[in-house]
Amino acid sequence: MKLSRRTYLKNTAAVAVSTSFPIKKAFSDIDPFNNIDATAQAALIKKKEITALELVDASIDRILRLNPSLNAVVETSFEQARLIAKNQNSKGPFAGVPYLIKDLLNQRD
Repeated sequence: MKLSRRTYLKNTAAVAVSTSFPIKKAFSDIDPFNNIDATAQAALIKKKEITALELVDASIDRILRLNPSLNAVVETSFEQARLIAKNQNSKGPFAGVPYLIKDLLNQRD
C-alpha cells in the first residue's frame, strides 16, 4: 500500500503528539476546558454557560502552568486580555474565545 506524503505526515504528527505530550490526561481534572475546542467554547459562551472572562482565566492558568517547560509564550498581556473579556460584546462566531497571537518579529533593543 502506497502512502501519500500528506497521509504520512498526518499520521506521523498524530503519533508524535500523542506520545510526546501526556498533558491532556494529566490536566483534564484541573482544567475543565482542556478537551474543548474553540467551536465548543464559543457555543458555551453563546448559551451563557460560561463567560469569556472564565475562559481567559482558564487560559492564563494553563499558560502559567505549561509555559515554563514549553517556553512558547514570550510576551503576556494577561490584564489586557481580562479587560477585553470583561467588556466583550462582539457577535462573531468565536466571540469571547481566547487566543494567542504568534510574534514573528525579531525585535532587538
